Amino acid sequence: MISFARVTRQVGARRLLDDVSIEISDDERIGIVGPNGAGKTTLLRLVLGLDRADEGTVNLSRGTSVGYLPQEALPSSDRTPLDLALEPGEHLAAVLLGIERVEAEIERASHRHGPEAEELQHRLADEFGTLHDQLRHHGGHQREARARRALAGLGFEPGDEIRPLSTFSGGWIMRAALARLLADPPDILVLDEPTNHLDLDAVLWLQAHLARFDGCVLVVSHDRSFLDTVVTQIVEVDRGKLVRYRGGYSDYRRQREERLIQLTAAAGAQTRRRRETEKFIERFRAKASKASQVQSRIKALGREDRIEVERAGPTLGFRFPQPKRTARVTLELDGIEKSWDGRPLYENFHLVVERGEKIALVGPNGAGKSTLLGLLAGTILPDAGDRRVGMGVRTALYTQHRAEMLDLGSTVIQNANQVGASIGETALRTLLGAFLFRGDDVQKPVSVLSGGEKSRLALALLLLDPPSVFLMDEPTIHLDVDSVDALVNALKIYEGTLCFVSHDLHFVRTLASRVIRVDHAGVEDHRGDWESYEWAQRKRAEEAAETPAARPSTAKATARPAARPSTAKAAPQPITRFLTTKATLASAARPSTARTAPAGATPPTVKQPAPDLSKSARREGKRLEAERRNELSRRTRDLRRDLEQTEREVKRLETEQAALEAQLADPAAHASTSPAELGTSHAWTNRDLKTAVDRWTELMESIEKITTEMGADPG
Repeated sequence: MISFARVTRQVGARRLLDDVSIEISDDERIGIVGPNGAGKTTLLRLVLGLDRADEGTVNLSRGTSVGYLPQEALPSSDRTPLDLALEPGEHLAAVLLGIERVEAEIERASHRHGPEAEELQHRLADEFGTLHDQLRHHGGHQREARARRALAGLGFEPGDEIRPLSTFSGGWIMRAALARLLADPPDILVLDEPTNHLDLDAVLWLQAHLARFDGCVLVVSHDRSFLDTVVTQIVEVDRGKLVRYRGGYSDYRRQREERLIQLTAAAGAQTRRRRETEKFIERFRAKASKASQVQSRIKALGREDRIEVERAGPTLGFRFPQPKRTARVTLELDGIEKSWDGRPLYENFHLVVERGEKIALVGPNGAGKSTLLGLLAGTILPDAGDRRVGMGVRTALYTQHRAEMLDLGSTVIQNANQVGASIGETALRTLLGAFLFRGDDVQKPVSVLSGGEKSRLALALLLLDPPSVFLMDEPTIHLDVDSVDALVNALKIYEGTLCFVSHDLHFVRTLASRVIRVDHAGVEDHRGDWESYEWAQRKRAEEAAETPAARPSTAKATARPAARPSTAKAAPQPITRFLTTKATLASAARPSTARTAPAGATPPTVKQPAPDLSKSARREGKRLEAERRNELSRRTRDLRRDLEQTEREVKRLETEQAALEAQLADPAAHASTSPAELGTSHAWTNRDLKTAVDRWTELMESIEKITTEMGADPG
């Protein structure tokens, strides 16, 4: 669907893409990653046709439609979010225009008579039918329903969809534009930092939606959890090259490390070999008998491509100074009342924040999360109630609008001097260097800094005057993944108190020890990490949905277990340890009449039949036993069929695993397949094998459970 053939693109003195080639099919979901300024957006612009390659070609399949969500805010208008979301894409717009044209021609033809007029009317009727078939194919009749679902999923409240866009902020206009792409999806969906304008609820909804999208997705994002959930491959843009990796962001990081290890080893071997060759040339250059060998080696060295190992660029690295010990209760809100634009956000609200807690505030935009941070910081005054600060507590608010924290008219070093003049310029430059402001960068006016640079400078200023309580509103916005990692690592070992709002699930999952959900229904305080919060939410939803009519039968639940087995099970063993013979399965399906004698008891030598058992009673017993066998067979039939299929899958995966291990051990195999790809395939096969063995175990346990319930011997 998308083809880059030897593409080069240079902007100024920088070569962003250097002779790159790549092909992307119509069902791939690609995450594009790389350092800021590496050329990720340039790559998107080439796909969109908004930019042209200096050399090479960029081709899209004929008739392919492309939808684009830019990173920057879109202009507002008097249209409503629903109007924008209903704006048709390329294919649907062509169909709708065609229907309008044919309807007008049918109207004109209805006034004409004669054989030619009848033939024209039949032709127009056929074309009209074809266009309506295309309309159904593109989901034109369900477009409004899809648009409303997309708007709701992205956080628009009922009634918001008919308000003018001019009454919304730029972030909400971007959401409406995203809803338009989802309501009438194109063949290729191009998204540049789509989560920047979303809250966590909307990010989770978008993740689930894109994971089901059956077209091609190209997405630039710094949100690793989003990439792990949505994409199937990663393309790294760095130093003018494109490198492709299988899987999500976590897979990419692991494979990239493996690739660098292999490249380093190969480069070292090449260097040693070249040195030996150069020694040979130097030693035998003057000997006529060795002239041909010397010339051959000189030519070989000249033809050989040097293996270049990618050197990591400068990365952000810092830690927050540990705060002095404070009172156990650092902040307290008591009886808070707060309204915004006439709408009550908090009524008689109480909150106690204790020393060392790391609290995530989650919930939809507009519910009051940032207001709550402002109330805790004291930058927003309540309408009623009290804010109390513990002894020795100092707070700092890191807002999502970084410009508010900086003096835009001054330089980087001047901003640092305003906060930490007492430590001297040398120490200030050292600190700024840790935040990647080096050399002449410290003389840059803050007004020309990028969003990421402003975020890094604001963090640096916090270190110059460290608080005991951090209050952070969307701290990861504009930071690249490495900078987010540095911030997460610094906050993990920070012993003070942290209260934050973030749409970055990795940030929330890694740091939160307490989750407070703020939405229009009220405030829910969960004292636990994100995983336990998610579990509690799922449990509550299941209990609410599980009515007697909706509860599945025992047989169905056993035949198709919904839950995965515990990951604490033993590692997969050879299949001979797990698989049973057909005789074992047959004995599991037959009820056993044998009984085990108690320990120490002497079993009778002859088992006498009951003297009073009549022929009719025996026949009845046989009938009941046959019915029980039939019922047991019926209830376990699907399970046994799945078990046989799973056995075959386990054997296949074991064979595949052995073949991959042989390839990994064979250096000759690396000529056609890279070690990173072999290692990744081996890891995926191991994962699939474990999944298959776990599934086999589940099925066996289900069969044994049903057999035991029916009074048969589980074998």
